[in-house]
Amino acid sequence: MIASVAAEADDASDWGLFQAGFIGPLIDFGVVWVAVWLVAVVAARLLSALRFWTRRPTTRHRSMTAKVLGGLITALAAAAFVAVGAMTSAIAPLTPLAWVTVGLLGAAGVVVLAFGMATTPWLKITVTGTGGATNDAWATEVTVRMRELNADNPKGRIERPDGSDLNELVAIADRTDNWAVALVGGAMAMLLNLTPWRLEVTVFNADSGVARLRRNGRVVEDASLRLPAPPADGEHPGELLTLAAAFAAVKVAHEYPDIVGFYNTENWLGLGLIGVARRTDDAELRERYIARARDADPRSILVEFEDVYERYAGVTDARRLRELIDRLEPMIEVAAEQTGRHLGLAGAQRKPWHGTTPPVDADPAREAAEAAAGARRRRRQFDEPPMLMLRLQSYYLMTMRNWLVSDDDVLNEATERRDRLRRATSVAGELVAALGELKQEEEKRRRRAQYADQRTSLERMEQRAALGLLLLSEECRRLGEAADDEVSRERIRLATEWKRAAMESDAIEVKYSVACYQSRCIVDEESGDGAEFDDLVRRLGGVCWVDEYRDLALADPELAPLVDPRRSERPRRVRMRDAVLLEMEDAWQIERFRRVRLQLERAGVRSPEDLVVPATQTRVVQRSDLDANDVEALADAARILRAALVTECDLIPDRFDGRDAERERWARRRAARALLDDGRHTVSTLLAEYAEVPEALIDDVARAMFWRPDDDEAAAVALYVDRMIEQLQGPRGLSLRTEDEPAA
Repeated sequence: MIASVAAEADDASDWGLFQAGFIGPLIDFGVVWVAVWLVAVVAARLLSALRFWTRRPTTRHRSMTAKVLGGLITALAAAAFVAVGAMTSAIAPLTPLAWVTVGLLGAAGVVVLAFGMATTPWLKITVTGTGGATNDAWATEVTVRMRELNADNPKGRIERPDGSDLNELVAIADRTDNWAVALVGGAMAMLLNLTPWRLEVTVFNADSGVARLRRNGRVVEDASLRLPAPPADGEHPGELLTLAAAFAAVKVAHEYPDIVGFYNTENWLGLGLIGVARRTDDAELRERYIARARDADPRSILVEFEDVYERYAGVTDARRLRELIDRLEPMIEVAAEQTGRHLGLAGAQRKPWHGTTPPVDADPAREAAEAAAGARRRRRQFDEPPMLMLRLQSYYLMTMRNWLVSDDDVLNEATERRDRLRRATSVAGELVAALGELKQEEEKRRRRAQYADQRTSLERMEQRAALGLLLLSEECRRLGEAADDEVSRERIRLATEWKRAAMESDAIEVKYSVACYQSRCIVDEESGDGAEFDDLVRRLGGVCWVDEYRDLALADPELAPLVDPRRSERPRRVRMRDAVLLEMEDAWQIERFRRVRLQLERAGVRSPEDLVVPATQTRVVQRSDLDANDVEALADAARILRAALVTECDLIPDRFDGRDAERERWARRRAARALLDDGRHTVSTLLAEYAEVPEALIDDVARAMFWRPDDDEAAAVALYVDRMIEQLQGPRGLSLRTEDEPAA
């Protein structure tokens, strides 16, 4: 018992010695160290409010490095302060020098930390709605739209501080009612200056508001947010939030040279209106937004690309295709220079708003040597990301392929054809080379999963670029213009490798591109219905169930020769039609009937043409939520459908072989669909158009039925439309109005 008590006494004595000899001094020194370090941080925070730090742009890397380095230096200075204070007697002769050293170290740390705090590229967004309350959902939407503005470069963006527990605490503190949490969060935000940039958006209504951008508490700029046209959605201010995102993104990006992806953008309004236009379904409204964006910032390649894409969307006319090529060539040159590459497209006519000119000191021999080494790049501190250049080159390549098979008279001029083909092949080769370099860089860096979507997109771009380069190279070879240098051979080798991948790809856009490539090869080689044509038909059948690709195929100049009666035999044309034209199993595939199918079927309507019967019309009014006017409009459309289905057509049955009955039904329904879709016709407007321009109406119906009809088919369709019009000019069915109700 006595031994146990003695042991406890010894343990207590040991603990007391440990506490007095280690824990006590550690706490004393630690408290002093923390206090001194906090004093240094507060001093840096106060200094960070000076304008001196933000007079010149700086990089995000330099800012973040300064913040970390300044924090470490001040922490080291605080530790040195404690150490010198604890050893004053031991270093008595050197005490003044030690204190001076500590002071200089602390001052250096405070200065470096102040610079890092003042230039941190973090932004806090607040959005105040019409009721005066802040809206966190709208603030998040501004963030998302800001990230999309330069989404080509995921690493080169303006960031919100969402990456750490400390920042999450500050975000919670902004919204919490707990005074303690709010106090701690506010103190952290103030002390460390986590978000020196603040965007304050006030929404007045759906088409007007204001935005204020602050930096370190000072107002940088105010902007009036006003749309040039009423928004499509009057309830949600999505368009204004896009403008606010562009305002902050462009203004902040001007202060950080390494925030890239804006391609000559100077005015935030142009970029904002382009963002609004991309989300607008109304074509007229979208055109107004883009026109205003061009006025606001004509030098921005992003704005010009959107304008050109909208202006020339879906063009197949030879003259318009040539205009598009002339617009794209200088854009490609300017975008390439922004990304640090020089293409040197001889003959590309730059527009006045492009501003820049090709470097005058370009040495072709040196450029070729650099290209062979895989380093054909100019000296730029921060290059733009290459995706816009790649998109422009891909768009140009597709346009050039379509133009080369058009009937433009310019193509008959040997010199002009050679010059344009040479430029196109150069662009295609540069596109393949740039994609190859990008792929090598990605493989070296082993990019994370967040880049997987971009990698998939690049693979599709690689495969389509390869097909384009191989086609153009073959065209050059036939004209005796093929390049035979080492660089060109390497690009052809890479393109051939990517072509093999394209042939195996399941991506729908790649399948379509391969089909167009195969069509060119079949036409150029004048081959018969062999395995390649069978594969082409299979690919087209696998993509043309999507309306977008069916519409592309019907207007595609590269597929046209295989359905042209002057160049293709009828069995081949029939197989192409079967692959591309819509197999309309029933009339519910007509949009005007499809959108009300559920209501009609509940009212007992088994097929849309049943609506021509007055009793059926009355039953639909009684049993559905459709009113009499809606049903009368549907009955009017059903009359056109009925006429298309029952009118005699001289092509049937002798012009439909094999699957003649199916093809007959599909062709008739396609004719009705062409007349009814997109709200095109009522009976009265159809009769009026036939009276004014019957040829245009007949051409539309013939294309819907046969894609590219031959002379016999065109003549038969003309007679078919004549008979259809005669039927529609006959007496109408009974109206839904009562005898006492006046006609409209």
